[in-house]
Amino acid sequence: MFDYRTLKKGEFVPALVAAGFLLLAAASHWPYAFYILLRVTVCVIGLYLARNSFVAGRTLWVWVFGAVAVVFNPILPMRMHRSDWSILNMIAAALFILWVIASFVRSRKGLGYPAA
Repeated sequence: MFDYRTLKKGEFVPALVAAGFLLLAAASHWPYAFYILLRVTVCVIGLYLARNSFVAGRTLWVWVFGAVAVVFNPILPMRMHRSDWSILNMIAAALFILWVIASFVRSRKGLGYPAA
């Protein structure tokens, strides 16, 4: 079971990968295949973190990462201008980084929810 108190370094990797992809997308112009990979990666990691947050009882993060997964879903993609996507990429990257920081602080202070 996922517990914020027992976070290992490897559990931060998916969020950091998603943040890295999003920052790369916001920083430059890439081929269309990169953006498809970005959507799949961010959507899957968003769903993964939403599920783990649900198990840990962190309702706010469930909604945040659920929304990220919906916005970046590759099945029914949202159509926007590149400049709009750049802003969303930066916001989503900030959310993933904020989750890493919040989880790290929570795990260090022992504020995680008890395992069920």
